[in-house]
Amino acid sequence: MRPRLKDALHERDGADLRLVYDRRFQLLINDPDGAVERLVTLLAEGGRTVEELAAALSVPESDVTAALGALDRHGMLEDGDRLGRYGPDASERHHSKPRARRRP
Repeated sequence: MRPRLKDALHERDGADLRLVYDRRFQLLINDPDGAVERLVTLLAEGGRTVEELAAALSVPESDVTAALGALDRHGMLEDGDRLGRYGPDASERHHSKPRARRRP
């Protein structure tokens, strides 16, 4: 699995990191050293396994797994391996196109 952050905005608020992925909900995470912000940035880029995320952040995989679990409980992650798995031909075939309007 290559976890990926769903479309979300993040901003630093002093020692905290604010994640906004729905106008009705914000997640405020204490992040004084910026480690969560670095993880969020990598997750937004997508394409990395848990092992690759841990290596990029120089932290144990268990720390990354715990952080991913917390983000997933808030519905902020998706499986990047499942995104874009159709080729261009299949994507075109399954893409919904607007119907032509009939004249009365």
